[in-house]
Amino acid sequence: IVSDCERELLENYAGKMVMSGIVNGLIKCHKYRLDGEWEIWYDISSLQSLEQVYAVKELDYSELKKLFYGLMLVLQELERCLLDNKQLSFEAKNLYLDMEKNRLLFVYDFSEKKEQSSLCRLAEYLLEKTCHEDEKAVELAYFFYEQVQRENFCIRELEHFLGTVEEKPEIPCKEQSKTE
Repeated sequence: IVSDCERELLENYAGKMVMSGIVNGLIKCHKYRLDGEWEIWYDISSLQSLEQVYAVKELDYSELKKLFYGLMLVLQELERCLLDNKQLSFEAKNLYLDMEKNRLLFVYDFSEKKEQSSLCRLAEYLLEKTCHEDEKAVELAYFFYEQVQRENFCIRELEHFLGTVEEKPEIPCKEQSKTE
């Protein structure tokens, strides 16, 4: 996918960090200048958007849980790298699944400086796509929806709700480069 970008966002610390490719959980991207304008090109080859995967399929509890652990991973990674999570795109069409590595990847959106996150839209989408026969999935989806509606939403609440560390699925770690 290709996105226009704000030059200021591209050239600051966040832009340099994201472009370096060292932020785990973000889709790799590159900047190109075409016709005097900067564009960001995201490498989504071999990835499928959440929107595509769940166009006709519903989310069960285990799938929701994996998505939420992917969300928690990227938010923790952004915090570690001192990056603003408001620049993440939480639109289903911009969330990608690496089916081979079984992980969720996010687009860091350089198009404009955002005042608030679009987590509410993600929560609404997940509620819509949750299998309503799966009681645990419904409970988890509604919990997430209620939490993101709160003014002081904290991802730790979701982590606490999901249970102890032993229940977490294995999250693949990105290998550290020699420069880190």
